[in-house]
Amino acid sequence: MKSVYCSPIAILSLFILTAVSFADAPKFEFDYTKETLSNGQYYNTSYFYVTKKTANNTMVISVQNSDRNGAKDTSFSLGDYFDISSELYGYINTIINPSPNVLPQNSLELEAGWSRLKPAVLIANYKRRNYPSLFVEIYGIGTDYYFIFPGWLYARIYCSKSSDGITTTSGVTKIFYEPNEKLRLYIGYATGSEAYKDISSAAVFGFKANTPMAGVQYKINDNYGIKADISREYRDSGVIDSLLNIGAFSQW
Repeated sequence: MKSVYCSPIAILSLFILTAVSFADAPKFEFDYTKETLSNGQYYNTSYFYVTKKTANNTMVISVQNSDRNGAKDTSFSLGDYFDISSELYGYINTIINPSPNVLPQNSLELEAGWSRLKPAVLIANYKRRNYPSLFVEIYGIGTDYYFIFPGWLYARIYCSKSSDGITTTSGVTKIFYEPNEKLRLYIGYATGSEAYKDISSAAVFGFKANTPMAGVQYKINDNYGIKADISREYRDSGVIDSLLNIGAFSQW
């Protein structure tokens, strides 16, 4: 089967056309992520999101374009954030990849958030990623804790298990700070084991890593903004994964 692949230029063109056509309606976002490993491998990803918000729902349609060491494909997703009650929200997301070379063939994500204990919001998350020969399930719990100053703590713990018996656990913590209406900053740290699936292999590989990270987001005006993120993952094998993400977004 011929691989489905959209070039980054095509996705950027879609980003521009959407911005022009729906300037007053949905939110749009474009990200380009470049990962460079010290062993010579690379992983480049382009994301394009269109988000439409209503009174009780937020719909998200996205396209993800991936290139890992020359293996390319494109996946499509549809997600929905919805209010179950005044203190409880839900989220469901499905992803389809017509001809997987890098990404899962399809996946499902479910999430619920409970805000009864404000300023803390308790989060529970489940993901299932289906590859042609096996699947990986990821369970997550955590919190978003909002400080008295303009910022919040993002904390998550994840446990994943593949159908071939690989189990990994990891955690990530980020602190966000918004000194004014235009600027958002964060620093973070992730540690633990991660599951890596090479689509050309029938197995999932686990490795341990520690990852410091930081990011910035800036609103140029009421409608548009830019952002950037960096991280550096130190794996137990000695491999270092350096990540740079740049993006642009619109506001309602």
